[in-house]
Amino acid sequence: MAILPRPVIATRERCRTPAGIIAGRIYVWRLAWLLLIICFAFPLAQSRAGDGEDLLGAAAYGEIAQVLALLERGVDIDHRGQRGETALIIASYAGHELVVEALLARDASVNVVSEGGWTALILASNEGHEGIVKALLAAGAETRASAEDGSTALMLASHNGHEGVVNALLSHGADPNLSTLGNFTALVVAAQEGHARIIQALLAAGANIDHQIEGGPTALFMASNKGHEEAVKLLLANGADVAPKTMEGDNALSVAATPQIRQLLQAVRGGREDIAASGPRWARRYCGFGPTTEKRRRQIARSRPFRRSVQGAILVGKRHRYQSPKSKCPSGKKLIRWNRL
Repeated sequence: MAILPRPVIATRERCRTPAGIIAGRIYVWRLAWLLLIICFAFPLAQSRAGDGEDLLGAAAYGEIAQVLALLERGVDIDHRGQRGETALIIASYAGHELVVEALLARDASVNVVSEGGWTALILASNEGHEGIVKALLAAGAETRASAEDGSTALMLASHNGHEGVVNALLSHGADPNLSTLGNFTALVVAAQEGHARIIQALLAAGANIDHQIEGGPTALFMASNKGHEEAVKLLLANGADVAPKTMEGDNALSVAATPQIRQLLQAVRGGREDIAASGPRWARRYCGFGPTTEKRRRQIARSRPFRRSVQGAILVGKRHRYQSPKSKCPSGKKLIRWNRL
């Protein structure tokens, strides 16, 4: 027979007492309750998470009846998916206005930010859902919110030409001078796409007309380069400056995409403005601006970039008309021939 240590013998003796028996039964009951909680609470939590995913799916497909049924069952209205999206964000992006109104009526959080910095207002503005944008603004959506790259609801609506959305945002105090990481503003992107009516609305709201993005281009530069004549006229009528240059030395005049835009810009700068001097360095030196020699001038004239550059030929040709007879610019016939290459 094995001899047990004294502590073990003492423990056995205590368990045989009434107090020890009661303590043992209490321990067993506690263990049983713990097992019941594990068995029932974990499946219940999983069920609630599944209901949240069902809510996201119903919002994505615009199933208003299912959305209301899930909300009546107590599903979290601000349940977030894997990328931080809520039912309101999904419905706003998809354009389901009835679902959005139902969620807002039940106090869904309107300024929740998903992965990437997207909010319901930014996504709805990007897609042009004017009714949803107005509903979100009425519910207190933040107009200054921006995505990770700095894009705001106003910038995206201006870029995509959603005039009604732009007007709604501006009427609720959206700032037209906020910029992205590349220093783009709503006015610059609207000019780049040629949305004249949106440009007018942004200017009326106080947009900086001569704001320069990274590298130097302005709204006028963008509109001129893309050939948007109406946008150029509108910007010039509101006092846009032709002079600002990029890091490469170009300005709105030197990159004009059409002769009509070039004439508009020339008229603003006085008609006899030096066009070649606003162009690339080789064009300025070829026409006698800056240190150069006759040998270097001939080398430039024979170079492939100069001979094949339609824009360069036009720039030098304009300079030729305004220069004195002592100028060493090329003849008009040679320019015409180069311009046809």
